[in-house]
Amino acid sequence: MILLSGNTLALVSEATRMARALQPSIVVLEDCDLIAEDRGFGNGPQSLLFEVLDALDGLDADADDVFLLTTNRVELLERALVQRPGRVDLAVEIPRPDAAARRAVLELYGSGLAIRPETLDRVATQTAGTTASFMK
Repeated sequence: MILLSGNTLALVSEATRMARALQPSIVVLEDCDLIAEDRGFGNGPQSLLFEVLDALDGLDADADDVFLLTTNRVELLERALVQRPGRVDLAVEIPRPDAAARRAVLELYGSGLAIRPETLDRVATQTAGTTASFMK
């Protein structure tokens, strides 16, 4: 598995070459909206966007490579990435945690703290709409 996030997103071409050489492989582009933002939102085309599109288009039919792209801002993604058949085979939305899941996250990350159960319940209720990373 090859993970690219933050500044390493600029290495998408190198990561793609490495993934093809090491098949089977998974290339994860964390927060892909940073490089695949719709061209109408920013200052025109971004070269990294074209590298990602080339990488996805350049996969052979029998390639054993998976590209996993994550984003919290799907509405900002370039249409050429998300609407062209064959580039994205499956899109999965992972919803924000409900109250029970937020409480579980609080328990997990607060396990070393002496927190009363009623406090956990109150905080889980008051943090509706937040993500697990925010809870952490």
